[in-house]
Amino acid sequence: MIAHLDGQPVSAPLAGLWSARGVYETFLWHGQLPKGWSFHVERCRRGAQAWRLALPTEAALADAVRAVAVMHPAEPLRMRLTLFENLQAKDGTSLLVEARPLSAAERDPAPARVVLGGDIRNPASLLAGCKRLGIAEDLAWRDRARALGADDVLLCSTSGLIAEASTASLLCGLQDGRIATPGPEAAPVWGTTLAQVREAIPAIVELPLGKEDVVQVRWALLLNAVCGARAVSHIEDRELAQPPEDLLRLAKALTGSDR
Repeated sequence: MIAHLDGQPVSAPLAGLWSARGVYETFLWHGQLPKGWSFHVERCRRGAQAWRLALPTEAALADAVRAVAVMHPAEPLRMRLTLFENLQAKDGTSLLVEARPLSAAERDPAPARVVLGGDIRNPASLLAGCKRLGIAEDLAWRDRARALGADDVLLCSTSGLIAEASTASLLCGLQDGRIATPGPEAAPVWGTTLAQVREAIPAIVELPLGKEDVVQVRWALLLNAVCGARAVSHIEDRELAQPPEDLLRLAKALTGSDR
């Protein structure tokens, strides 16, 4: 196979990337693997299994991350690990590891104004819950939200249940005092930061949250492995209360975004 990228020859076939047959993980590097590394490996394993991709051992993945991280003088680093189909590779799978400095805006983002988006999460999909390549539609809905003056979008399931934001899990405090996150019926991606927070706070419950249930949300957080937690200031035009500071600190400590 012969291929050029931006006019230069490349040795790794990119068909797996073009067809989105792959999975990826994003996390922070502070001189070592993140606290939630095992959660990232587990999610990668789930996605690789769904795509029937060969997954390197946890040790091999860690070595690949370290080999790239030590070449970069700046810290913290935002790292991305991508596993994708490559039929010319020995086991039919290639591993791409990337690193770049984390920006201040990524580390400590301002509270987000979010709007409700499309019903695009499908619980019946063979890839439901997997963090996979091919998120163009998610990002298109986010771009639409930004064009309307919001920061992000809450994507919903085919039955109209709120699932998650474009690149973050949703955690919310309800008017009745419960702390909840969308359940599997909404087909959210299995969030590594959310999983760690739930491990620390077993009282968090999974609930089906319809669009009409937004009025029951008192506060909300967007959780991911880069910023840890981002407060939600508004859902549509409804202003929310400030999330608990201890939850914000916990999520940021778990991901390393508090350093």
